[in-house]
Amino acid sequence: MKTQSLHYFQVYAVKDRINFSHLPDYFDQNPTVDALEVQSVLPTASDLHDLIQDVTILVARDLCAYLPAFARFVPLTVEHIQHCHSKEMSKPSEVVPLGVMLKDENKLDEMVDALLLLHDYVPTVTTKECMEVADESNEVFEVEVDHFHHLQLGGDQLTKARSLGAQQIRANSETKN
Repeated sequence: MKTQSLHYFQVYAVKDRINFSHLPDYFDQNPTVDALEVQSVLPTASDLHDLIQDVTILVARDLCAYLPAFARFVPLTVEHIQHCHSKEMSKPSEVVPLGVMLKDENKLDEMVDALLLLHDYVPTVTTKECMEVADESNEVFEVEVDHFHHLQLGGDQLTKARSLGAQQIRANSETKN
């Protein structure tokens, strides 16, 4: 009997403990120099103060962990750097099993199918936006636009390569209208 290698997907979701849906999913990573404000790049005095406090805690922990002379100060070190989401992040993540997807990542058509099935789980936010027709009429229409959240797809390098290939194949395909 010949050994058979099965490449299926174990699918699960991890619920966000903090609601970040009010934040934008996309931002301009390459702004022009004219559009870039110096204040948005440089740290404020408050940022520097917070950074010094955090680094002080980290250095104290390392000194106590790696230098025996400082071991007696372990009870005085801070175990967790508090932040505005400490309470929520201290709770365990809620993992929701979504089953096993019988799709083989080594087959391009099945990898495309797998990504399409996973796409059903992508949360979207629909907004209404005004769009102007670029002709002599200059009509303005209100349209609904779906904004998709980014999700993580875990796997090894092969999974990453196959998923990128499947996305590139779909990017060049014709849409059904």
